[in-house]
Amino acid sequence: MKHIKIVRSLRKIWKNCDKFNSSKENIMKSNRIALLVLLLAAVLILAGCIPAAAGTIDQLDPTSSTPGETAPLPAVQLPADTPVSPSDGAASPEEVALGFFSAYVEASQTRRPALDDPELDAQKYLSEDYLLQVAEIKAGFEGAGFDPILQAQAIPPEPIEVKDSQVDGDQATVTLQFGRTVLEQPWERTVSLEKIDGEWKLVPDRLEGGALDPQASVQAFYDWYLAYIGTGEQFRNPLAEQAYRAASYLAPGMVQKVDRMLEDGLPYDPFLCAQDIPAEFTPLASFYNGARPVVVMSSSFTGHYLVADLSRLNFNQWAINNITCGSDPAGYVKAFYTWALDYALGSGEFHNPLMENAY
Repeated sequence: MKHIKIVRSLRKIWKNCDKFNSSKENIMKSNRIALLVLLLAAVLILAGCIPAAAGTIDQLDPTSSTPGETAPLPAVQLPADTPVSPSDGAASPEEVALGFFSAYVEASQTRRPALDDPELDAQKYLSEDYLLQVAEIKAGFEGAGFDPILQAQAIPPEPIEVKDSQVDGDQATVTLQFGRTVLEQPWERTVSLEKIDGEWKLVPDRLEGGALDPQASVQAFYDWYLAYIGTGEQFRNPLAEQAYRAASYLAPGMVQKVDRMLEDGLPYDPFLCAQDIPAEFTPLASFYNGARPVVVMSSSFTGHYLVADLSRLNFNQWAINNITCGSDPAGYVKAFYTWALDYALGSGEFHNPLMENAY
C-alpha cells in the first residue's frame, strides 16, 4: 500500500504541472524529466533493486564518531622503514610483490598452488614470460627439485615484509624477507618487476650476468671443458678429478648420470663422445622442443656430432641434462631431425630443406 501511495502522489504532481502557462514550457520539460527520474528511482528503491545507502550495517565502522561514515578499506601493510616508489594510482612494485607472495605462501600452506588455476587471483600480478619460465623450470625437475617461485625447498615462515626496493623507469627489483620474528637470519627473495600496459608485473629474475640462450649455454660448457683439459704439460682430466661436478651449465641429473657411468667404466669421454680430444665444438643447429631445447654440436673432427638436451635450471640459466653421441644411430637420427627442424623453422620464416636442396 505504501508503494501505491507514493506513486499516486508523484502522478498528482505530474498532472499539476500541466496547469502552468506555455511561457514556462521549457521549465516544465525539465521538471517532468526530473520527476520521471525520481519516480523510477523510488520504484526501484522500494522494490529492493537499488540499496538505499552505499554501505550496509556490517560495513560501517562501529567506532566512527560521525553517523553514516564508513571505514576506509585497509591498505597493504608495509614496515615503517620500507621505501615505496611513487604511485600513479596503480599498485606499486612493492605492493605487487608483497601481494603475490603473501597469496602464494597462503595457498602453499593449504594446497599445491597452480599458477594457471583461476582461483589463485594473485596470478594477475604475473607476466606471461614469468609463467612460461616457471613451466620450463618445472619441466626440467629431476627428483624432488625445489619451488621456483620461492627459490627454496620449503615454505619460508611468515611474516612477509618488503626489505628494499629499487625502481628505474619501467623496471624494478623488490627484496622480500620472510620470518623476521621467527628466524635468526630471515629468508630473503629478490624479484624483478616490469611495468607492462601501465601495471607492474613480476617478470623472470634479472640475475647478475644475464641469461644465455640454449646454444650459448652449451657452447659455454664446452669452452670451459676444453680449457680445463688444456694441452701438453698443462693437461688435466676433468673426469678423474671430478671437476665436472661443479661445472656450470650441467643439470644435477647429468652429473649423477656421469657418476654412474664412471663407476661402470667408460671406453670414451661421455661429454666429448670421443677417446681423443677435439680442438673445438661449435653449435650446428638447435630446436626449441617445448620446454626442452635440443642443440646439435659439431667438433673439429670430421663427421663428429653430439646432441645436448637442455632444461631450465633457474630463471637465469639453461643446463645440459642429457648428451646423445652421434656414434649411436639414435644420435645421428636425432641430430639430423634437429637440424631439419631448425632449418625449416629456426629463422622465424618457413624454409623447405627439400625444395631448397639444403639436405
